[in-house]
Amino acid sequence: MKEEITNLSKGGNALSLKQTVFKDEKDIRAQINRACKRMTQALEAICPEDCFIELGIDLALDEKQNKLFLIEVNFRPGYKGLKIIDQQAYYRVCWAPFSYSAYQQGFK
Repeated sequence: MKEEITNLSKGGNALSLKQTVFKDEKDIRAQINRACKRMTQALEAICPEDCFIELGIDLALDEKQNKLFLIEVNFRPGYKGLKIIDQQAYYRVCWAPFSYSAYQQGFK
């Protein structure tokens, strides 16, 4: 059995969705967005007193079955993979919690 290394800290590679998906990327991106939205809504319902500024939602995609599988949800995600793939997106994501906090407090 061939073992695939997918964890960056164990020597895996970071790839964009476009590099990994051979079918309709827009459809799969929409599925991912819907799944993440449902997961965050469920988390808010289960933990209404908690405030989760950012989450790392790890998913697996089975293209043959066209199904997504939840691997794990991280409450303090790392962005090493995003930094490798798209450095500008990495900086936007890193600053988003600060921007949101400033917005919530009325700063412009």
